[in-house]
Amino acid sequence: MERIKNEEINEIMEVKGKSDIIDSIQKKRLQWYGHVKRIPGERITKLIMEWIPRERRKRGRPQRKMWMERVQAAMTTRNLEPNQW
Repeated sequence: MERIKNEEINEIMEVKGKSDIIDSIQKKRLQWYGHVKRIPGERITKLIMEWIPRERRKRGRPQRKMWMERVQAAMTTRNLEPNQW
């Protein structure tokens, strides 16, 4: 139950700030996206990533973003085209 400040954790992890953590998460997400896009089409990983559910999302409170939405957002912030994986 020891309380450690975020600044101390960032020093231990050798991270400069919150933006570096978010940037590294987006970078790893894009690396995984590129890896899966290069996989042959019949592999389960690629099939799951390209699968689009038939049902619409429920009304009401905004839902969490889907993984692909986050990938597309990361690509637009880096000015990447969909085929530049």
